[in-house]
Amino acid sequence: MNLAAIYNTFDGEELLEGSIAQIIDEVDEVLIVYQLESNIGEHYPELLTTLAKIKERWPKVRLRKYVPDIAKQPSHNERQKRQIGLNWAMQLGCTHYLFLDNDEYYERQAFARAKQTIKQGKYDASACRLFTYYQKPTYRLAPIENYWVPFIGRLKPGLKAGGRFPILVDPTRAVKPIERCYLFAEGDLIMHHYSYVRRDIGRKLRNSSAARNFGNIPQLIQRFNNWQPGEPLINYPNHGIVEAPDLFGIAKS
Repeated sequence: MNLAAIYNTFDGEELLEGSIAQIIDEVDEVLIVYQLESNIGEHYPELLTTLAKIKERWPKVRLRKYVPDIAKQPSHNERQKRQIGLNWAMQLGCTHYLFLDNDEYYERQAFARAKQTIKQGKYDASACRLFTYYQKPTYRLAPIENYWVPFIGRLKPGLKAGGRFPILVDPTRAVKPIERCYLFAEGDLIMHHYSYVRRDIGRKLRNSSAARNFGNIPQLIQRFNNWQPGEPLINYPNHGIVEAPDLFGIAKS
């Protein structure tokens, strides 16, 4: 297996280095498809500072800039970035890929075991459950969310970003065609999603593909920044919080 980790990057870059550190020894390529302008036109050139730091630490990391078409739906740009990553990985001779965002973490040993499961079973797609964290890396949503995240898949000619999975996943991360998809049990593999652990929650909310459903974003930012345990969560009306260990030392970074 020659595995490419393909990152889709705009904001939340304070989490990117830690995410890469967890998997760098288990992947053959780290490909970062980044944009300095969001899908709705917000500019964020400060990202370049973080990318330069990452290249200095890991020279093997490869970078490619993407310029979004803000006249089109955000989902179009997300699929385009994923497709660029797939094509790039195939050009580099990779046999397998994994889509990631900056805020997605896997425990090292679980990742290594799961990688072997895919290799030995010759699956061309896989997926696992995820834990989402809120405000701090020690606050986790409960119950577990009802969707999955694609894990390692096999690269093959004609593979397209944006397809159907046998279970519910982000449609911009699904691919087609797939034949054999392995679903990891919760006890075998979990993706830790620090989706709402942000230095700047406003940038995330403003530029989210779901922003049109959020309502009053300035009010949400204020509620989030002032949130205390026991209060209602923004954008998660059916969830509560449980305390969890800071598995990756994010609070110290």
